Amino acid sequence: MAIDRRFFRDCIVPSITVVVLLGTLVFNYMIQVENNRKDITLKQYEVTFIEKQKSYALLIQQMDNTFFSAQAKDKELFYINMIKTRSSYFALEPFIPKEKHKEIYETVMDFQQLCINIIEDKESSINYDDMQQRLRGKLISILF
Repeated sequence: MAIDRRFFRDCIVPSITVVVLLGTLVFNYMIQVENNRKDITLKQYEVTFIEKQKSYALLIQQMDNTFFSAQAKDKELFYINMIKTRSSYFALEPFIPKEKHKEIYETVMDFQQLCINIIEDKESSINYDDMQQRLRGKLISILF
C-alpha cells in the first residue's frame, strides 16, 4: 500500500501536472495565434479603408462629371472627364477581387458608351441613374 501511494505521489501526480501544463501552453498559444490573426486583419482593414473610400468617392464623382459634360455636349471636357473616370477606376481596381474586375470594368465601359451616345445624340437603352445605382451597390458590397 505504501508503494502505491508513493508511486501515485511520485509518478502519477507529476505526470498529470505536466499534461495540464502542456495543455494550458497549447491553449494559450492557440489563443495568441487567433488574436494575432485578428489584429492583422483589423490593421489591414484600417490601412486600406481610407484608400478604398477615397478611390470609390473619386470614381463616382468623376462619373458624375463625365455624365454632366456629356449632357452639356462639351466634347473636350467630356473626353478629359472620361480619362479621369477611367483613371479613377484603375486606382480602385486593386481593391476589387479579381473575379469581379471584368464585371465592374464592363459597367464602367457601358457608362462610357452611354455618355458617347449622349454626346452623339444617339438613343440608349441604358439609364445613367440605374447604372450608377447598380455600380454603387456592387462596389459597396465588394469594398466595404
